Amino acid sequence: MALPIRFTISDAQAQVTINVTTTDDVVDAGGGDCAAITFSTGITTTDLPGTDGVVSLREAICAANNTPGTDQINLAAATYNLTITNTGIITENGNATGDLDIAESVNITGVSSATTIIDAGGATGLGDRVLHVLDPSVVRISNLTIQGGADPATADSFEGGGGIRNFGTLRLDNVTVQDNTAAQNGAGIMNRRTLIMTDTLIFSNTATVNGGGLANRGGQAVAAVNRGRIDANFSGDDGGGVWNDNLLALNEVTISNNSGFQGGGLYNEMSTVTLNRVTINNNISRNGSGGGIRNEQVGTVKGTNVTISGNDATGTT
Repeated sequence: MALPIRFTISDAQAQVTINVTTTDDVVDAGGGDCAAITFSTGITTTDLPGTDGVVSLREAICAANNTPGTDQINLAAATYNLTITNTGIITENGNATGDLDIAESVNITGVSSATTIIDAGGATGLGDRVLHVLDPSVVRISNLTIQGGADPATADSFEGGGGIRNFGTLRLDNVTVQDNTAAQNGAGIMNRRTLIMTDTLIFSNTATVNGGGLANRGGQAVAAVNRGRIDANFSGDDGGGVWNDNLLALNEVTISNNSGFQGGGLYNEMSTVTLNRVTINNNISRNGSGGGIRNEQVGTVKGTNVTISGNDATGTT
């Protein structure tokens, strides 16, 4: 579906601004080669749009990946369905197929989380996650929903991330991450570096192993959630809502209605969690260990103005 907007270049700030003009997942600019889609330093010479006259989200990210500096991608109120499937190379990181791979710094901005949606179609659709943020990119995503990602059971799936896999610096503002799955960890989000979320909803994601909503994993993983909800997520093992094994800070966050084998709301693996004005309620531990929070071994959980109520650790639900 074509959208009535165009792309421009903001020369004053030496950044590219791209307005996506189709909801279709197509690449014909640069002769159909993502790595060849570039902008010149002038205002009028660019590879976008291609011969079809429109700019897709995938093409916009290709151009941003090939253009130095922090670029801006604007999305209208629409659903952007990802349909270019991997062709036998599940770990392809060039943004040509499968998930959207972000390798350079970029801002991606929609209209609202209710109206701008990036949808990977689930396991029977794209069969891959929605977004992969690569090191050392700095990415800000605002005012949209990420859904339908499915991290497959492949050699690298322990890295996880059904909706988003982050190895860069990622900021989410007014973003919903919902209805994603992971064959391993972090169905909603797998964070391995720096993640800052504000006014976000992580909803109804399912991980086979740990971290139904969010997995904050590894020695470089630092995550901060401000004014957010982590709701109705499921993990086959630990941390139905959140699984943490490094540094995590939650401020004005509600963790509710999640289910995990241990730590229905939050599972802390020998690491540090700081809670401020946090509500943890109505979560379930299916083996009876930490309906709200499971703090494993020498983990540290610090809390101020924390409400923990209505959680089920009977192991019978």
